[in-house]
Amino acid sequence: MEILTSKCSDRFMEHVQRRRDQEAVRWYVLTLPTAGGGRDKISPSKGLAAELSRRERRGETLFEYFAPSYVEARKVGGKLV
Repeated sequence: MEILTSKCSDRFMEHVQRRRDQEAVRWYVLTLPTAGGGRDKISPSKGLAAELSRRERRGETLFEYFAPSYVEARKVGGKLV
């Protein structure tokens, strides 16, 4: 990379960096809290929404994701509520 930077224009290097970023493969793992407490109130899909927004701004390839909603359930009178 050092050889390229000494001989190439800034505009070309910017193009190379942008191209590399667009070709990068990113994996996302959605983790959910297993215990009660404050973590249950944090939406696990916020990171994915932020990444999608970043890609839209930069004109990169978009992706789809499924973000389920979780509701706390408990038994009252033998029924889940």
